Amino acid sequence: MTVKLARVQSSGITKKYHFLTEDGYKVKVAHVTRPEKIIVCQSTQIGCSGMCRFCSAGNLPLVRNLTTDEMCWMIGEVCRRNADFDNVLKPVLVSFMGTGEPLANSVEVRHVMSRLPFSRFALSTSGCNLTEITPYWALKVQFTLVSANWRTRKDLQPHVDPLPQLRNAIRRYPYAKGINVPLIANVNDNERSMEEIAEFSRRVGGVNIKLNRYHPMRGYRSSDYAGRCLEWLLERGCSAEYYETDGEDILAACGQFELSDSTVEEIK
Repeated sequence: MTVKLARVQSSGITKKYHFLTEDGYKVKVAHVTRPEKIIVCQSTQIGCSGMCRFCSAGNLPLVRNLTTDEMCWMIGEVCRRNADFDNVLKPVLVSFMGTGEPLANSVEVRHVMSRLPFSRFALSTSGCNLTEITPYWALKVQFTLVSANWRTRKDLQPHVDPLPQLRNAIRRYPYAKGINVPLIANVNDNERSMEEIAEFSRRVGGVNIKLNRYHPMRGYRSSDYAGRCLEWLLERGCSAEYYETDGEDILAACGQFELSDSTVEEIK
């Protein structure tokens, strides 16, 4: 299938690319130029099989997986339109963290990795299809853990695998890995939640915890207690940090890709 570029938004170090597939669906890709690296954040599905309630794609039914050719073309087009890719001193990270669950499209994602001339890849999983993670992936995997309380987790992420499966997947994965925690007001930004997450981290071997600034959507709000949550984790001996993704004003930050973009100008 052919893909064409329809729109581009820019803000600071972030660009958001809007592609149109041959069968008429929109796909978003983000490009971020940080001082230490270049990041291409690639979507893997049209719609999403994860259906997480706190994500902008959570109410989108899965239409289909993106193909290897489609994803490679999009990444290649982003590269062609950005001069910073010519800077050989700045590494490029292709990150499968856009719309869609990459582990639900694992075969095509692996084919993309084998075809592209980059050495650094990462993916972020909501916690679905964890049996697809095997040692031959050899990339950084970020495991989303909105809550280590199974009731809360199942309510917010109805399609995820059970917590014991998540623990086993993290414990057994031999390459770079981390736990991502979107910090949501009145959901998981309290001491009890941090204590549960800290215990979960200890049980999987002290994996680094990244508290992500949550971008408001679908009735959920960003937490005002990020600093205190980080302190609670550090007090419990965790390796932890707080992270803010870029591009919120153009809806290119984590979880935002499928929010309304009706004001974007179409490229001629």
